[in-house]
Amino acid sequence: MKTSSALSYEKHPGAIYTSRLLSFDNLPEPKNSDNYYEQNDNIISIECSEFFQIDISQLKISDKDQISESEG
Repeated sequence: MKTSSALSYEKHPGAIYTSRLLSFDNLPEPKNSDNYYEQNDNIISIECSEFFQIDISQLKISDKDQISESEG
């Protein structure tokens, strides 16, 4: 095992690469883009409205059904 001042790593003699410890301590906090909510805020409502679109001309409703529903 070889050791440097900041990082330590181990190299297998048969390996074609060296595995090293990566440090991501200096990364900023994750943040969505500023327009993320503008673009994605209505996704659920759009998907739901597409789901509930019905072509009423294809429904099999007779005049008798409409009369009995209005009386009920």
